[in-house]
Amino acid sequence: TLFPYTTLFRSHYHIRSTQVHLVPDRYFWAWNNLGYIDTLPVFYSPFMYKNLENRKVVVQFQPGHDDVNGNFVKTVTTLRFTDQVYDRFYYDHYSDAGNGGGDELDYSHPGKIKGSLFGYYINPHGNSQESGAPDIPQYNYRAYHWQQLNPTTNLQANANFRNNVSFNNQY
Repeated sequence: TLFPYTTLFRSHYHIRSTQVHLVPDRYFWAWNNLGYIDTLPVFYSPFMYKNLENRKVVVQFQPGHDDVNGNFVKTVTTLRFTDQVYDRFYYDHYSDAGNGGGDELDYSHPGKIKGSLFGYYINPHGNSQESGAPDIPQYNYRAYHWQQLNPTTNLQANANFRNNVSFNNQY
């Protein structure tokens, strides 16, 4: 069994599974999954599950470790108002850097309008073992808007405000 639907997207990647159980519009799970890029196998997972329902609230956790921030847990809570308007709330804990938080509001009307408002703030403790690790508050505020005015004219605007140009805006 192949997914994503490679016949629709002509992608260079696909996943093969020995067995898939699908309940349309609800969920699926698959066993012995092998991910390929073109013909090269690059990923194996013994079990995969995906909820296919259109959920209003989704919470995700990403644990990890890096040398500057130490151990961390990044969280993203997505609240979907409609299919075209949703809000993401970020709350992250870094053992060496401290806690950070932010919010991102995304909106769209397919083919007509698309945009987002984003803000993130962290007041890091600073990691004295790493040179250049920030020890003052870091923030990033960003606004983006695209709009089709008529079939031949588009309007696009982007504003980004950071207190430190090297601040990682991928929190």
